[in-house]
Amino acid sequence: MAKKVERIFVGLGSNVGHRGRFLVRALRKLGQSSSVCVVNVSPFYETSPVGPRQRSFLNAVAEIRSALSPDELLAHLKSIETDLGRRRRRRWGPREIDLDLLFFGRHRCEGALDLPHPRWKERKFVLWPLSDLAPRFRDPISGRTVAHFRAKLTDPSQSIKLYRRGPSL
Repeated sequence: MAKKVERIFVGLGSNVGHRGRFLVRALRKLGQSSSVCVVNVSPFYETSPVGPRQRSFLNAVAEIRSALSPDELLAHLKSIETDLGRRRRRRWGPREIDLDLLFFGRHRCEGALDLPHPRWKERKFVLWPLSDLAPRFRDPISGRTVAHFRAKLTDPSQSIKLYRRGPSL
């Protein structure tokens, strides 16, 4: 029996070194995997950091398809981070590359992996690029759309501006 291919959204972020290069390299590595198909990529946004004072981030969201399980995909994302030289520092600190599993189809779970990502609707750096890709996508918990949450998030402490259009696939 074939595994179900899921519609998945992955958040990408970088604020160390050549931030845009890290995002592009991560997207390429995702696309090179035989178990993942990159469907679309949002524009890149420059965003203020949440947490400790540090350099601004570049962020994007990728829509992918995969038949991997959530745990298998998370392990794959972590291996890409390692391959690209991510060093673990303090929580919410600087990152060469950060790959977050935001949504995995309609899956909901809590534990070592929380789905959907527990803070996705509180972060402009997730909502803006996600709404570029899927404004009508519905949160599996509340049933509300991404566009709804984007309109509600008006936190002025989170600055965000378009950096550049995403890479062509």
